[in-house]
Amino acid sequence: MSNFDEPDRRSGANRRKVWSPKASEQRSGFDRREGGRGPGAAYRRALQRFGKDSLAFRTVLATIVVFNFLDLILTARPLGRGAEEANPVMRTLFWAHPLTAALVKLGVVAAVVLMLQRLRRFHSALSVPFTLLIGFTALMFYHAAFAVGWLG
Repeated sequence: MSNFDEPDRRSGANRRKVWSPKASEQRSGFDRREGGRGPGAAYRRALQRFGKDSLAFRTVLATIVVFNFLDLILTARPLGRGAEEANPVMRTLFWAHPLTAALVKLGVVAAVVLMLQRLRRFHSALSVPFTLLIGFTALMFYHAAFAVGWLG
């Protein structure tokens, strides 16, 4: 009698089950289990914790909204003194009317933030707030350097 013909042994010291052909478990997409190995495992675990922690996620999103508002204010002041907007879309909107530009700028970022809040359970949506936060932080450093006089 071979090893594969033996019946299930649910009691005793040897509890092996009869071998049955099964495909190995293949996971695709976002695996919510902790752990993982290979390149980027620590980053994936950090994203998993970030997605589960509602306070951290909402804090990052709120920071993005605040930085966007500060960018609008810090851009409008030099534009009132004759400076030119670097972003061609916003330049066109500011030429049309500053209130239109402000509503579009705040509205687009608010829509993106709300969409990210709704899509928080997806892995690809968890890395977008970090990218936005890095971009807006760099923009804040640009405004600070401009205010101090290091630029322009």
